[in-house]
Amino acid sequence: MPVGGTAGRVLAKIDGTDYNDHWVTPAGGGGVSGLAPKEILFGKADGTIEQNIDLQFDPTTKSLYKGVNAAPFVGASVYFFGDSLTAGTLGGGVRFAAIISAALGCTDQNNGVSASTLESRSPVDPLGAPNMVSRISSIPDKGATDRFIVFTYGINVVVYNGVNYTAANFQTDYQTILDATLAKGWLPSQVLVNSVTWANPLVYVGGGSGGTPNPTLARHQAFNAAALAAATSRGRMYFEVFSWVRYSGGIANGASVHPNAQGQTLMGAGMLTVLLTKVYKNSQALAASGMVEFLNLVLKTNNVVLETGSKILGINPDGAVGVVNAINAGMRLYAPVIMGRIIQNGALIPLIVNTNAFYMAMSSLLSASHINNGDWYGSIELCDTGASMKFRASYVNGSFRFYTNDGTVLALIINKSQQLIINSAAVGVNNANGDVWTSLNSGFCASTSGISWRFDPLGVGNANWIRNDY
Repeated sequence: MPVGGTAGRVLAKIDGTDYNDHWVTPAGGGGVSGLAPKEILFGKADGTIEQNIDLQFDPTTKSLYKGVNAAPFVGASVYFFGDSLTAGTLGGGVRFAAIISAALGCTDQNNGVSASTLESRSPVDPLGAPNMVSRISSIPDKGATDRFIVFTYGINVVVYNGVNYTAANFQTDYQTILDATLAKGWLPSQVLVNSVTWANPLVYVGGGSGGTPNPTLARHQAFNAAALAAATSRGRMYFEVFSWVRYSGGIANGASVHPNAQGQTLMGAGMLTVLLTKVYKNSQALAASGMVEFLNLVLKTNNVVLETGSKILGINPDGAVGVVNAINAGMRLYAPVIMGRIIQNGALIPLIVNTNAFYMAMSSLLSASHINNGDWYGSIELCDTGASMKFRASYVNGSFRFYTNDGTVLALIINKSQQLIINSAAVGVNNANGDVWTSLNSGFCASTSGISWRFDPLGVGNANWIRNDY
């Protein structure tokens, strides 16, 4: 072996003669790997080494990535157009626009205008704010750092219920606005159209905001369909925010149409399911874009408290894991369940919401059976479709018992003998089916214009009293 051999030099043959070699400095000063930053080499079946840009390791964060994308839109902008819901009115400082922008790493360019409508019809701007058709010029030309435009309109005209503010006109004007976005350089995949937002069902009572007839759920859903048709006809993204919030427990505050902080959070999370469809590098220990399958998956973190914005994971029959948006019929919870507020689908939510209340839809029943065939059961109806009724009812030993509004005084019993017993009256020895029993010094009365009549079956001095003040 020749002398020398300093660091960085290699042994090389001079010619074909045995032992005729020397030390040389390799070309390129140490060589170049040809790998992209963080790219991982792997061995092939034939013993050679290969690389793939989809497989990367970040030594700084100890993160392993497969098929994920670079940080998405840092420094980019998302433009939001809408009414007071987009502006975040009465959201407790929470805005869905800010939630979306933060998740995307973008700047929130909020163009929400309270009392704004999308349509330009007669009367123009009925709620006093400029409509979106008249604001088309405010749609920006697509710039290099612009990512999305999000439109959220419709609730104001649903509630206004003006004769010219129809779902058909809503669709027509929406299409005009979407055409303007294309003319300004926005691709269809960069424009999101939302359905009309969910609202407290109280908006359907008391007349339209313009002194018009009551808006209805059917009108609300017709505008949802119009938004979908407009988006579909122009190839734009669409999100059904109405159903997402309605079936995820979103609560509107006292203003009825405005979501509170929970509702704003739900709206933002829902829209992100459409806008954020890829996996991005964000210092995760492991991130993969595409299907990942596990035979066993052990989660060491437990006792997680579901707070505002949290989601529940579920596994479908095919084994896919995803966010649970609704529990299907037939799902059973056998263990005791502790809940705060419970809202039945279709329930009207009052202006003042109780934290631990159970809100039922009108004409819903609470019912329980004692015998399998249902002969013995009790049921309560809290509110029917025609009046607000507050009472406590029970079925005891074959008798229905009704209590006064404060729930403490027994007011009425209908027993097994079809007898009506009023105000805890004592039932005498001589009784027959169909009797009406009232208590001592109580009777049957009628009155009009200061004139009254009463009959006391058992009045003062245990006598029968009939009195007419005419």
